[in-house]
Amino acid sequence: MAIRRRQFLHAGLSLPLLSACDFAGLTTPNGWLVSGYRIQPAPTSETYQYGVMAFDPQGNVRADFTVNDEVHLACFSPDLKHILVCSRIPGAALTLYDFDGKLIASTLPPNHQHFEGHAVFSDDGQFIYATASNYQTTGGKLLKLKADNLSVINEFDSGGIGPHELVWQTSTTSNRTTSNRTVLAIANTGVKTHPDSGRKPLNIDDIHSNVSLFDTQQQTIIHQWFVNQDALTARHLDALPNGDLIIGCQYKKDDRYPVVIALAKPEQNRLSFSDNQPGAFHFKMQGYSASVTAFGDSQALITNPRGHLISQWNTQKTTPELQQHQSLQYAKGVVADRAGKTAYISQGQGRLWRYDQSGLTEVTLKQQKTIWWGNHMSGDIG
Repeated sequence: MAIRRRQFLHAGLSLPLLSACDFAGLTTPNGWLVSGYRIQPAPTSETYQYGVMAFDPQGNVRADFTVNDEVHLACFSPDLKHILVCSRIPGAALTLYDFDGKLIASTLPPNHQHFEGHAVFSDDGQFIYATASNYQTTGGKLLKLKADNLSVINEFDSGGIGPHELVWQTSTTSNRTTSNRTVLAIANTGVKTHPDSGRKPLNIDDIHSNVSLFDTQQQTIIHQWFVNQDALTARHLDALPNGDLIIGCQYKKDDRYPVVIALAKPEQNRLSFSDNQPGAFHFKMQGYSASVTAFGDSQALITNPRGHLISQWNTQKTTPELQQHQSLQYAKGVVADRAGKTAYISQGQGRLWRYDQSGLTEVTLKQQKTIWWGNHMSGDIG
């Protein structure tokens, strides 16, 4: 179809696999988690079916519905009434669903752009900020959309090329840490791509990555940290209580396995990478990191499905310091509770794990399908 409509509304186009939520939203003291997944209909099938599942920390499924495209990230609206679904597939739409799988709104990226798989809501739930790339100019974009109908109302430069994850920054004033919901931290990978080439990097020998702070009130970049290693890309990040950022990078060449975990400190303009010791562990990481989350006041958790690891880092030093790590095959998404005592990790073939000071404990997910989790999991855990 030649016509690309920027904004459209539909109802009833997505058939829910499980209608466990016949209420307006989610209300529970325990919290909720959500992730995308895929299903291979048959062992010989070359295509997949895609879906989104919402569940509580005890493994009770509360929503499960099909979607059109592979899900990179799914996240709840602040009022827990809707689920925003983000895809990285070129040409895929940004979509908003209720918990019965009813499609509330959908929008295609602006002309010559594609979404980069991540988005965040404003605190009041009125707006969404999403990363995108213009594949004609190769410039990174930050899109501001209305949350109720996903119409694009403004477009900004992201501060680099290939923006991926973005989070709200924190600020520390008068010895008190607060959420600063006017400043976004954006991981600009520096990687150029084009829909004709899928996700293949087109500038493998000329990658320049950074992390940028974008002030949504001033509508401008106010600070940047630069990655000073060729082919190393800042990709995922989270805000720490002291105002720093924890950064997970990926190395795009295969000639070595450099350190990929760093801190972004407000007083500096370059990322502070972890020490190369223990070298054996960094070799195990294989130049790769996936989901990143702050864990309490001074720790961070990072998954690595390529190295089959979950690692915990001390973030209060000048550089990140490895505290401990555990093997976990195809560790993917990670969500920590607000107290920083417990986290939940999605693993490969539809498994869910609880992580705390006693180690890893599997949570039985109460569903019967054979699924494979998407890249990330999000949620709000009390």
